[in-house]
Amino acid sequence: MTNEEKSETSRRDSPSANAGSTFTAPPAEDGLRKEAIEDKFQKAEEEGLLRFQVLPDEEMYDDSYVDTWTDVSEEERVKEKLDLWRRIEREGVWGVVVEKHFHCDACGADRWDHVDSCWGFVGDDWKDSGHDLDFKEAGLIAIGIEV
Repeated sequence: MTNEEKSETSRRDSPSANAGSTFTAPPAEDGLRKEAIEDKFQKAEEEGLLRFQVLPDEEMYDDSYVDTWTDVSEEERVKEKLDLWRRIEREGVWGVVVEKHFHCDACGADRWDHVDSCWGFVGDDWKDSGHDLDFKEAGLIAIGIEV
């Protein structure tokens, strides 16, 4: 297995690539849907209705998924874990959070309410993973915007 194949396998099989979602990559014709969600979310962000945050994950990263790779040798699994931890040291582990703004007319208080989140992404693995689009869609739905 080449380093490039291992890296792709690591990203595909890692919890950060599959973290808590049933997302499957949309077909190419869904590009317009993605663009619509991105545009509507950006407008809602600009209006202060939604926010998308990437925050440091304070939980210990679980690399045990590497141990389930029965198609590679123990030596390769050890190397993969070392490479993974080097990457974690360089890029960190992150969570993605979507929140909606709430304003109380009675008392004038403002707050941000949790809509959706997912943690355990190494570096920027969350970008273009499909999870980012799922979060934005959930935010839009939470404030009553159809997607």
